[in-house]
Order: sequence, then structure tokens, then C-alpha cells
Amino acid sequence: MASARCAWSARWAPRTRRSPSRRSSSRRSFSRSAAPTRSSEVARPVALSGLTTGIGFLGVALVQIEAIRALGLSGAVGTFAVVAAALTLVPAALSLLPFDAPAPRLRAMIGDAWGVALVGFVARHRRAVLATWAALIAGLALGLPRLSVETDATRWFPRGSEVRDSYEAIRARLSGISPMNVVIDARDGSSLATPAAIAAIDGLSAELARRPDVGKVLSIADPLRQIHAAFAGAADAGLPQDPALIEQYLVLLDSVDRIGDVLRADRASANVLLRVDDNSSDNLLDVARGAQEWWRTHGPPDTEARATGIMFEFARAEDEIAMGQIRGLASSLLVVGGLAFLIFRALRVAAVAILPDAVPLAMTFGFMGLAQIPLDAATVVVGCLALGISVDDTIHLLAGFTEHKLHREDPRLALEDAMGRVLPPTLLTTLAIAIGFGVLGLSGFALTRNFGLLTAATVGVALLTNLTLLPALLLGRLRERV
Repeated sequence: MASARCAWSARWAPRTRRSPSRRSSSRRSFSRSAAPTRSSEVARPVALSGLTTGIGFLGVALVQIEAIRALGLSGAVGTFAVVAAALTLVPAALSLLPFDAPAPRLRAMIGDAWGVALVGFVARHRRAVLATWAALIAGLALGLPRLSVETDATRWFPRGSEVRDSYEAIRARLSGISPMNVVIDARDGSSLATPAAIAAIDGLSAELARRPDVGKVLSIADPLRQIHAAFAGAADAGLPQDPALIEQYLVLLDSVDRIGDVLRADRASANVLLRVDDNSSDNLLDVARGAQEWWRTHGPPDTEARATGIMFEFARAEDEIAMGQIRGLASSLLVVGGLAFLIFRALRVAAVAILPDAVPLAMTFGFMGLAQIPLDAATVVVGCLALGISVDDTIHLLAGFTEHKLHREDPRLALEDAMGRVLPPTLLTTLAIAIGFGVLGLSGFALTRNFGLLTAATVGVALLTNLTLLPALLLGRLRERV
């Protein structure tokens, strides 16, 4: 990202104010002798945008999963390496070119004509622009409380697909499809083969069986009830109440295959087996919380219950990925603001640097809440990707504006010059990125489709905030303090 922007920026116009006679400067050819000067002009924004992109990858590394952490760390190292190359190798290579390259006409038209027109429009309708964004944010913010963190891999497949239909058929005909376990442990290693412990395990099983999302529950209480009824000659004999009788029954049951699945040989641990109908991570975690809370209230002292099992651990890992990305995104926004404050030495400028990048994220997450699209292991990455893309545009425009303000130029003319430089690479690269992600929306796999469409939409909104909201803020009260 940073290297692409550097390649565009190497042809930027000089940093003096563009008068009508100099507006055509962006159409001049690129000169080899000008490479060092042009490169030094964009060194600060390129370095800062590369640093913020690397910080975005480091935010991904906050996820407590080794593969995701490695991805974030390798992405950060790669970004810093590209920035270093863009600031050192690229200027040297440009100075060695055997010819002068003419500036593209499209870039000149976008920068000179569209950039000035855009700044003029925002200047004339600044209040309306701010009010429009405020209304959009307020409307979509209603969906933020409805946003859920949930992953259900079966729902990634469209209805009618073999995987989805097979899952639904198994769930409808059998007693649940998602295996889960609640393990009961005696903290002091004592035996759970007591009337109180067996009764508590049976009570937990009954509590879980009453849930509509649980298809089947099996525990050591079930074979004990069956064998006691057989010996007592009464179907409603219930559970044995004599510890010695319980132990005798367990000796008989030791010869039964897989009895060790529900009670360990030393009687210090028991296992409650569940089959859950709903495969969503939020539902599985809710079942686990309910079981553990019930046992804390009704279980014998010096015992504890903990949920486990492959589907539970998978659900917990999915939620950890999602929550880790949210933490990383929040941390990245704060760090970007802190870096902007250190670079521009103004708290208001730091706030302006964050706002155009935070608004698209809030709007996207709000839309997801209204559309009932959950944050899962894929859609949560949208925020970090969009932040890494949009912050580059913000930094370049903000750096260009503040640079011209240091020369005491008129704010509008300074913004026109900065917009003329930034608009061509910003518009073309962002459109290319949005189209690339938008193509993923053609996929029939919901995971890929949602990821592509949401990323494309977020990047598009980020482009609009940088081209309209950011200039409106810069032309307001902030312009006197930058």
C-alpha cells in the first residue's frame, strides 16, 4: 500500500501554492533530477501511513491464536520493509531512469479539475456536508447495540447446498449434531460416587435437557437409574441413595463398554455428554455458561464444572478471533491518533485524523447490526483492512494541508493544492481495491460474499469521508489552529 502511494506521490507537484499559472504543473513530465526533491516531499506522509498500516497488522497479532498472531506479525514486518524500500530504494531507482516520463492526462484532469471542484463544493456546502454525515452516523448507529459476535460455519453455505442440507437433515432426524461436554471435577480428588454428587449431576442433566437447543444429554446418572430400577423391580425407583449400593452398581457397570466416557475409574471426575441442535458459537457458549452457573449454585462444595469438547473449543476460538480483532481495531485507532498528535503537534488535528477513519467502521458495524449480519471470524477483519487502507488517504491529505498552512497560505487554496495531489492516487487505488473486494460478492459462500461486499462498502465509505468529511472539518474552526 505504502509503496503504491509512494510511486504516485513521486510525481506530485511542488509544494508552493498553485496559482492559475501553476495549476498545469501536474501535467509536466517527471524529471530524473527532481526525484530526490519530490521523494523528500512525501517522505513524512508515506512513513506515517506505512507506520499506521503496520500498527494495524500488529493489532491483528493481539489475537490469542498462534496462526493469527503469526499473520499479524509477518504482515507488520512486511509493511515496514516495504516502507523502508519506498523511502530509500525507490527514489534511487527513479533517479537512474534513462528517460523522463510524462504525467498521465487522466491524473492531471482528476487532480486539477476534480480536486478544485470538490474543495469548492465542500466549502460552499460545509454545514450541509457535516449535517449529512451526522445524520447517516446517527441512523446507522442504531444497529450497533444489535451487533452480535457469532460464528456458525454451517450458515456460510447457501440453502440447497449438499453441506447445508445434510446438516439440517441430521439435526432434524437425530438428537443434535454438535457434541459438547461438561466435566465435573472434585477439587480434592475425592469420589463423586456419592448420592449428593450423583443427584447434582442428574439435576444438571435435567436442566440442560429442558433447553430447546439441546437434543440429548447423557451422564452417569442414567445407567445408575436404569440398573437400580432393574434391581428394585420398579421403573420409578429413582437414583440409589446408599453410597455402598452406588459403588456396587459401578462395579457392575465397569464391564460395560465406554462407561469411562461418563465417569473416570477413580470416581474423581464425571462427564456430562451433550448433543446441541444449534451450531452457532454464541449458542454453544451460552449453553456452557448456563451449565457452569447452575453447578456453582446447586453442585456440592469442593467441586467445579467446566465446559469443553471440540465444538465448544471451536466456538471459543472463533469468538476469541472476533474479540481479538475488535481489541486490535480499537488499539490501532488510538495509536493512529497518538501518532498524528506526535507528528502534527495538535490535539484537534489528531482527532480529525481519527474521525474520517472511525466513521466508516461505525457505519459498517451499525449496518451489520441492522441487517443481522454477525461479526464472525471473517467479517471482523473488515475493520482492520478498511482502517489500513483509509488511514493512508487521511494522512496524505492532512500532511499536505498542514504543510501549506505552515506557509500561512489561505486554507482553501492549501486544501485545493493538497487535494490536487492526493485525489488521483486516492481515487484510482481505492476504486481498484473496492472493485477487487466487490468481485468476492459474487461467491455463493456466505463467508466470502459477506467479507468481500462489506470490505468494498467500507472502503468506499472511507473514500467519501476522506474526500468530503475531512475537508469540511479542515475548512471549519480547525483551520485557524492547524
